[in-house]
Amino acid sequence: MSSTKVDVVNPGQPLLLRRMVIASIKMRKKTRMDISKVMVRFSALGKLETLVMETLWKSKEGVSGKEVHAKVHEQRHIALTTVLTVLERLQKKGLVVRLKDEGKTFRFAPSLPKEKFYRELSRQALQGLIEKSQQGTLSAFAELLGTLTPEERAELDRLVEQRKGGDETLEG
Repeated sequence: MSSTKVDVVNPGQPLLLRRMVIASIKMRKKTRMDISKVMVRFSALGKLETLVMETLWKSKEGVSGKEVHAKVHEQRHIALTTVLTVLERLQKKGLVVRLKDEGKTFRFAPSLPKEKFYRELSRQALQGLIEKSQQGTLSAFAELLGTLTPEERAELDRLVEQRKGGDETLEG
């Protein structure tokens, strides 16, 4: 099994959610996906993709395309077929897993938790900026440190110490 916390199949989870987690693990093993390599393929989500992913991340279980459409339609008046196309594209990018539910319905769930996705996206963006202008990027980062609340600063210090200790996962 993968080492990510989200991949732990909890017997207390609803059956469909457990099946989706297992499908996500199998998909990653089958395609030998490394999260950092996958992220490169979908590092920039469009507005509609982001809206769909936010809907999926908020769901506790997998949701049908119609359910995603209903939520998205509250903010953007688009067709069901558009939402289904976006879900299919997100699945091809490795962000969404799809399982057949009872009958003809498919249910969709995110293959990565929101925090993990944005952490990797942020890491890649920061790494790219450092490669272009290390001094400018680090100066801007130092300026931003001055705007952190004491609680945010303590969390950052904890993560830095955790990293110094050799922990590569940095779960926050």
